[in-house]
Amino acid sequence: MKSSHSDIIKYILFIAFSASFVLTYAAEKGNAFPAEKPTTYYSFQFAREQVLLIGYNIGFPLIAEQIRVSPCELYVGMVSEVGFYAKFKSNFNFNTRYNSKLVFTSDFKDIEKIRYHRLGALVGVYLHLSEPVYAYFGIGYGSRKQMIQVNCYNDQVGAYPEYYYYNRYRSVELEAGSTLRFQELTLSLGAAMLPIGNKIPYFEIHAGMGVVLPIRRF
Repeated sequence: MKSSHSDIIKYILFIAFSASFVLTYAAEKGNAFPAEKPTTYYSFQFAREQVLLIGYNIGFPLIAEQIRVSPCELYVGMVSEVGFYAKFKSNFNFNTRYNSKLVFTSDFKDIEKIRYHRLGALVGVYLHLSEPVYAYFGIGYGSRKQMIQVNCYNDQVGAYPEYYYYNRYRSVELEAGSTLRFQELTLSLGAAMLPIGNKIPYFEIHAGMGVVLPIRRF
């Protein structure tokens, strides 16, 4: 199966961020914490430093058959003890032809293709819980739908395609998670929910990596 354009974009972004992590680590390797006072220096650096957090996550829906929805997420935030962040997520499937709700007519023959759309934009707060641990809570707008291309046929026009959506969510989006800091790198793990749009909420988990850029100390 050939990779879709969205998969290629996600892989390129992942490789680019991974390369930046390696370069950042290599640059910081010579500036390790002093061996004689590691705890004091570690505490000073994290407790009294304002930093910029930039990262890349991949999301996974908690639906086995739809694992390929997997949106990528880009976020940027600023935090000391309390801070804020903004996040954009998408699986880069912006096709606008699928505007009608799925119906089966007498012309229906079979389903040609099923795709998935995912989009979200959130803002939230960071809380510095302890020296390496941050928690985050966000709210925003999210959308998700299945996009179905149907093959149809009738005697007047012959074969023709129809484009429908199914199982659509257009809703407030909520998320929460935690970020662990390891010197100039971060690991994040969290979950998101679209509570409105169908009979049950849509859940998604996300995980990824990021970099830390110090802004100032005080």
